[in-house]
Amino acid sequence: MNVMSGGSLQEEKMTLYITPSGRFVHRRDWPKNYRNDQPEFEADVWVPMNVKAEADALEMIARRHMTIPLQRILEIGCGNAPHLSEWLERGYDYIGLDINPAMLAYGQAKTPAHTNGSATFVEASLVDFHLPDPVDIAVVFLGSLYVTDNGELWSHFDAMARALKSG
Repeated sequence: MNVMSGGSLQEEKMTLYITPSGRFVHRRDWPKNYRNDQPEFEADVWVPMNVKAEADALEMIARRHMTIPLQRILEIGCGNAPHLSEWLERGYDYIGLDINPAMLAYGQAKTPAHTNGSATFVEASLVDFHLPDPVDIAVVFLGSLYVTDNGELWSHFDAMARALKSG
């Protein structure tokens, strides 16, 4: 899209997100505070196209590259936990980590009562977190890797290394 700004023509990238109800939403139209207190809005916008296929892909990667059985999955920047039900249905223990308490509460509220796995939610920054018990695999979906500089990125990698079992 071409936009006039200050008398000069500039190219603007426009990304539209489609909601499950078929509504198109532009980033500029999101409520300014949606990240803090509207997890249901994010649930409507940030819907993975195929959660089952993403879970299948992660299981394939685990089979190919892990030497330990896959049991505990850490989702970094879990937000409203769109993958939660799929992991639990497959019998995995799910650990969702996010800095936003409203998102974590939303994920906890939608945790099924009867599942094959367990769900735990941790309020922490992806830059520097500590888990009481290590996990088998850790993932960051949906562009949730929010760091401001290389130092934070390296700190995130260190936190991931601490969180993972060997194998």
